[in-house]
Amino acid sequence: MDWKPGQKLMMKYKYNGNAASPIGKELTVSRQANVTFVQRHDKLWIKVRNEHGEEGFVPDGYVMVRYFLKENSCSAASFKNNDRQFNRHDFLIKFSLII
Repeated sequence: MDWKPGQKLMMKYKYNGNAASPIGKELTVSRQANVTFVQRHDKLWIKVRNEHGEEGFVPDGYVMVRYFLKENSCSAASFKNNDRQFNRHDFLIKFSLII
């Protein structure tokens, strides 16, 4: 993916950083954690910043775009599928998987 500096991303999977990595500090990040793209190392690795300001590398395939609902738009809770209401978290995950 062509991420842009400052772009908000979300971890698809948990990643345990390797302290002995030859590319530099790898970040340990939990699944669904919000991170910000900093820079690309190569086609497989990107540097991100977590919500605590820590930076490190994670695999590019472990992140996805983080989607936001605009204020004053209809609530994610109003989206129904087979009469089951989704909460905001369900909506963001399911919506991002179909894009």
